[in-house]
Amino acid sequence: MVWIEPNIGSIGSPCLFFNGALHSIAYFQDRNFILSFVGKFILSFDVNDEIFRSIMLPQNYLDDIRVRLERLAVFNGSLAFFVFGKNPDGDREICYIWVMREYGVVESWTKIIVPVELVMSFFGCNDSGELLIDTYDRGLLSYDAESLDENKLGIQSPDWLSYTADPMQSLVLLD
Repeated sequence: MVWIEPNIGSIGSPCLFFNGALHSIAYFQDRNFILSFVGKFILSFDVNDEIFRSIMLPQNYLDDIRVRLERLAVFNGSLAFFVFGKNPDGDREICYIWVMREYGVVESWTKIIVPVELVMSFFGCNDSGELLIDTYDRGLLSYDAESLDENKLGIQSPDWLSYTADPMQSLVLLD
């Protein structure tokens, strides 16, 4: 096993399995101060090579947003970093979807801006790119980031979703 980032302060959860590796948001710290976190990055662990790698987040992902919730997910087949919060004026909620168009290439991060309302939790995306979000007033929704259509799934308090793995289609038959 190879370790490439010695200054990790903590590793966030949940982990995302994508492209043969586990990914998590990690925090690095200043060696001079025990509780001083300097920044964030994506820590990946390749399960085949047993090698840790770091992927830098977009440099300007905090611009124009007061962050409330961050999470990694697969969006339309690509690694994505979701940032939920309010615009700087605080008058509307937004979601920045940072999509890594070419895996491992930091320069390929692309930002998509999606208006959202009253998001309490984000559970990931389905295969068609719809966001699964829990709202304060409408329960669990499937939300299309392009058309902005929402589908109420009729599930209140879906906390158990945070303990499930990302869905994946398979042709494997179960006994």
